[in-house]
Amino acid sequence: MIPKGTIYIDRGSIVAVNEAQASCPAEFEDVPVVKTGGTIYPGLIELHNHLAYNALCLWDVPKQYSNRDQWPGIPAYRKLISGPMQIIGKSPELVPALIRYVKCKSLLGGVTTSHGIQLFSNAGIRRFYRGIVRNVEQTDEKDLPEADTRIADVEAKNASRFFERLQKATCFLLHLSEGVDETANKHFQSLRIADEKWAINEQLAGIHCAGLKEKDFDILGKEKGAMIWSPMSNLLLLWRNCKDQSSKRGWGSNRDRFRLVAFGEQESFGRTQSSLVGQSSDGVCVQ
Repeated sequence: MIPKGTIYIDRGSIVAVNEAQASCPAEFEDVPVVKTGGTIYPGLIELHNHLAYNALCLWDVPKQYSNRDQWPGIPAYRKLISGPMQIIGKSPELVPALIRYVKCKSLLGGVTTSHGIQLFSNAGIRRFYRGIVRNVEQTDEKDLPEADTRIADVEAKNASRFFERLQKATCFLLHLSEGVDETANKHFQSLRIADEKWAINEQLAGIHCAGLKEKDFDILGKEKGAMIWSPMSNLLLLWRNCKDQSSKRGWGSNRDRFRLVAFGEQESFGRTQSSLVGQSSDGVCVQ
């Protein structure tokens, strides 16, 4: 990690990365300097994935669903998604190749840091996720704090216990309200500990959040929580994203209420997974 550095880019390719006070390469002496005022990462950082499943073909979703409890039990999902992964995950001779494949697939797509190393059929699969793509749950570097993650919903009776765990975390990625009906919304309401106390703080980043209503976003913002927008899976399974649920609510009305952790987008009001380094036909140095 370079606390204050400069990246030299020529025709879309990084030529050099130096400390800011170091001399620049000779061919960059007269090129413009772009002051980013931020952090530049070597590639895309994605905060929602289920990596092992990337070895399977994209599921042709047959219908619209209203919450995530509905599709896992249908025959087509078991045949094409959960069934094959049960077999692969329990086959020791296949797991190393599986992980190498999905990591290479991520890297070829420009992703250098990903998320989602859990697999229900193989709790020990985490140890294979080391190498060319860093994982936010298992960074293996003391300077990069690891994120906690949870796929299962938090039950209301366990909200206080979950909050205790949340307070100890540096970052906590929680699958939250994946759906657009009252069942999905109920999972957000389960984070209420008391009338004015919620199991939400600045460490919490909810994945999906499609079931949140306008007043829920107000609460999420008040408690300094964040949302990880997962537009592709939301649109494939639910046929809409959280911004489409009410004509009274769009990104404009919510920009001051909560932090959006956007995928592939630069948002002025939240953190981003996009690479900050753009392409240029001429030389440029970025600080």
